[in-house]
Amino acid sequence: CSSDLTFSDLQIDIAGIYTLSFDASALTGVTQTNFTVGSGDPFKLSLPINASGSIVGSSFSIQPVVYVEDAAGNRITWDNSTEVQVSVDNGGTLIGRTLVTVVAGAATFTDLGLIGSASTTYTLTFTKYVAPVRMMARAFSFTPTVGDLNSVSSTIVPTAGTPYKLVITRNSAGSVYGSAFTTQPIIQVQDIGGNLVATGSSAITARSEEHTSELQSHSFISY
Repeated sequence: CSSDLTFSDLQIDIAGIYTLSFDASALTGVTQTNFTVGSGDPFKLSLPINASGSIVGSSFSIQPVVYVEDAAGNRITWDNSTEVQVSVDNGGTLIGRTLVTVVAGAATFTDLGLIGSASTTYTLTFTKYVAPVRMMARAFSFTPTVGDLNSVSSTIVPTAGTPYKLVITRNSAGSVYGSAFTTQPIIQVQDIGGNLVATGSSAITARSEEHTSELQSHSFISY
């Protein structure tokens, strides 16, 4: 019988540096130090940090981070080339940088934000990006855009942003010289996404382009 005992199916799924210990009854144990387990091939994307703190027209207060991982969930720390892109559904518009190259297997977004309807749920979808390639064979063409890794997504609900524009929601009507309009105008303060901004500290002034001095009574209001 050989005194050499060979293990056949030992494995560790989590990348890292380990100390292996081998023990047997009535025998002095032995250890192997600095046993390094590396990550496998790129297999999937994960989203360890979701975007949150969304105000329409501003960057998220917490920016999303996407990992490139192997099948066991280890981050591919040697990957510094994969590009991750983000898209949004429901008619939203993303602002900031939407395409990020991973560093040590992590794509860290820095200034991503959203323009859309307040209190609406939007889904952010992150995918591996592959630059479009044009393949021509007579009348055939193929333009791939998404890579071979899975996509990951999260939802976010923005709140109304800062005052950006004025919108007339009811026009003036019924004007008789020297009397108040029978139908008074209604002006709405909106953010860049068209959402109502209910409070603020500015004065809204009404004037006539032709006869500014002839507007009477309350020609400005505060909101």
